[in-house]
Amino acid sequence: MNPKGKTQIILASLILSALLFQNCATIYKGTSQKIPITSEPSGTMIMVDGNEIGHVPLVLKLRKNKSHIIRIEKQGYNPYEIKIMKKSSISMLAILGNYLLAGTVGYISMVSPTENRDNSWWPIIGLTLGLTLVDFLSGANFTLSPTELHVTLTKLEGKSQPNFILIDAEQFQNIKWIRIKCET
Repeated sequence: MNPKGKTQIILASLILSALLFQNCATIYKGTSQKIPITSEPSGTMIMVDGNEIGHVPLVLKLRKNKSHIIRIEKQGYNPYEIKIMKKSSISMLAILGNYLLAGTVGYISMVSPTENRDNSWWPIIGLTLGLTLVDFLSGANFTLSPTELHVTLTKLEGKSQPNFILIDAEQFQNIKWIRIKCET
């Protein structure tokens, strides 16, 4: 096989790998996040974005590309609504991986025998931007906050009044546990 044919096979393999294996944040961090939920009393119903998911205790697996509303309720108790916020968490490992993959493709295109090497950097730029864009669109460059929930519901007295909690990801960036207890 001539050197040009080998180079084309290597280049095609790298591009196919980039498409099949997506990119670094998607590979290393994934596009979803697990959030364990417990409550008092046990057996409360969990709804995510208006859809019933199950009863606690359970571990939610949520897509990281958007924020979510979690509603926790049980008959005879005031319900809670919690907004799980998405936060950008760009990883240097993911960015370096994207550049490494794009750089490899660019290097191979530069050393391949061709008449015009002036345009050989365009595949690098395009591939890097494309891989980074996939990381953001898939949600791999985001984290959800809080990462764990424990809620204590209050007994219903009269008309049901939901308690709302808005958790800003910037303020609660590293929180590992939230315990809510309301006295009646």
